[in-house]
Amino acid sequence: MNFKKKQVTLLISGLFILLNISSITAGSASFSFHTNQFIQKLEQLEYNSREIKDTINVSYNTISTYPEKTALILNPSEYLYGKLHCQLIINNLHTNGYQVTYLSNEAVDLSFIKTNLAAEIVYINTHAGYFDIDGDNISETVVIATGELWTEETPQKYQFEYENDMIVEGSVGDKSFIAFTPALIEYYYDTGDFPDSLIYMATCFASYDDSMAQVFLDKGASAYMGWNQNTVFWTNSLTSIKAFRLFLYGYTVEQVCNLIRSGGIINFFLQSKLTYYGDGTHKMLIL
Repeated sequence: MNFKKKQVTLLISGLFILLNISSITAGSASFSFHTNQFIQKLEQLEYNSREIKDTINVSYNTISTYPEKTALILNPSEYLYGKLHCQLIINNLHTNGYQVTYLSNEAVDLSFIKTNLAAEIVYINTHAGYFDIDGDNISETVVIATGELWTEETPQKYQFEYENDMIVEGSVGDKSFIAFTPALIEYYYDTGDFPDSLIYMATCFASYDDSMAQVFLDKGASAYMGWNQNTVFWTNSLTSIKAFRLFLYGYTVEQVCNLIRSGGIINFFLQSKLTYYGDGTHKMLIL
């Protein structure tokens, strides 16, 4: 199969269909794609909270003696994943004094990513992959999908970002999304914009290497987490809930990753683990 720069094509094996996994590939690049089939299991989890409204932009503000305790819960793929796992994460953060902002689907567009990621916790649940940026048919960097659709006008609308390899096109089924590369974070954010932050990319291949992690660390983040290979929706969602509960019990990033590891039998066979870059001793601020 021939692969072109700035475009990834969908490759679905019969096994991955059965497992609710598919991949968008470019060379060795992959984007994760999951279904909402496991949403019924999430609904069985007990929680007491107000429901996230249908709006795509919800803020959860609370009086806190820790004004720096801010969290972004971004769910560009709510249309596929649902939002109950994000709701459970928000509940835990909210009750522990965090000011939480939740955005989903198209609200998590490129303009938002360029200017609004600075927070103590940044959690993004979306598609991601490992991509060939320079056209040499060798994938060399992690890319993360936004919720903004890629259209014929995208290269003109974001001409600067397009020409400087800050964005690529990622296809998921019959949709194409704008995905950002490490170069976007490198250009639009300054050193110190992520002071001691935890960056949690709940996506496939987010920590395949340190290409995306390093730019966040260079801008001040303390730790960057993600799956090093492909993952399945239910594992990604349930381990995200578990991870934040462990954080709020006082566990470190390294301890959380060691406890979760593959998170389930499917990820074990995929050789996928929750891993991190940066400071493994990083802890959340808790009440």
